[in-house]
Amino acid sequence: SEIATRDDAASCIMERKNSPSYFGGTGALPPPLPLFSPTPKQSADDGLPNHLGLPMMAAPKLLAPQEHEQPPEKFFMTKGGSQEDLVHRVKKDFLQRMAVGAGQPPNIVFDSILKPNGASASYFKPDERGVLTPYYTPANASDTTLVFESRFESGNLRRAIKVSEGEYDLLCRPDINTNSYAQWFYFSVANTRTRRYKFNIINMLKSDSLFNKGMMPLVYSTKEAEDKGVGWKREGFDICYYRNSKKYHTATFTIHSRHKDDTLYLAYCYPYTYSDLQADLARYESNAYMRNYIRRRVLCETLCGNDCDVLTITDFDCSNEEIKSR
Repeated sequence: SEIATRDDAASCIMERKNSPSYFGGTGALPPPLPLFSPTPKQSADDGLPNHLGLPMMAAPKLLAPQEHEQPPEKFFMTKGGSQEDLVHRVKKDFLQRMAVGAGQPPNIVFDSILKPNGASASYFKPDERGVLTPYYTPANASDTTLVFESRFESGNLRRAIKVSEGEYDLLCRPDINTNSYAQWFYFSVANTRTRRYKFNIINMLKSDSLFNKGMMPLVYSTKEAEDKGVGWKREGFDICYYRNSKKYHTATFTIHSRHKDDTLYLAYCYPYTYSDLQADLARYESNAYMRNYIRRRVLCETLCGNDCDVLTITDFDCSNEEIKSR
């Protein structure tokens, strides 16, 4: 059938593109570097362990999500038509582009593990502010290449490849201790212009996604947060999800950057970091009312050296015998 032929063509194209220069490894993305090094556990000022094998910055200080999220808006497609038409059109464009550029080296503008060519050994060391050197630095004011970043807490973008002035192919790092499982994303882009940007996350694994049912990605504009107090919001258009090979799927969406030189954060869902969890647990323990019903203790440590807490929730305003009897 026509669909089977298109899928076979996609598999062949992705196999040709599936090279160390494009994917950074063999069939699947390589596993992350070791989570920790055999050194005594220490904690940085922000509470994050500083013995990680990978460099990491603290989570960005963003406005908290609104208590009640707005319902998803209706699909908005620049060329009209149904969702099936959109998927067919986007997939056809993707196959044509990959076929034409199959033999060309990718224009890698971000990698969370490898350092760029010519970078010194200090590239992996944060500065005095705890900030890492960007993988890509614009050459001049007319260089409009986006500056990607995900080397902060809960960020998971592995690689960004510039396709054109406003389009990028993205690969996410697989979840730890999984067989290359990747389905969510969280990263930032800087050096924006007032224009549209298209992102293709090409190593998703699930056979279907809510992106084909009306869900939109979350976008956070630093400038709008500073000027208007606006935090995370769902937006975007030409959003779809389709199979690009025998194993992988692509999540595609386009967003509109409303400001020049803005920093945008993009996520599958509202980020909730380990630091957020620790802050919430500390708040519960310090609350005079909640203290009567919550006890917190450390069950074990993760491979990363973080405490894995256990909460016991009951009425502690009674004897030990009564508590044990429960």
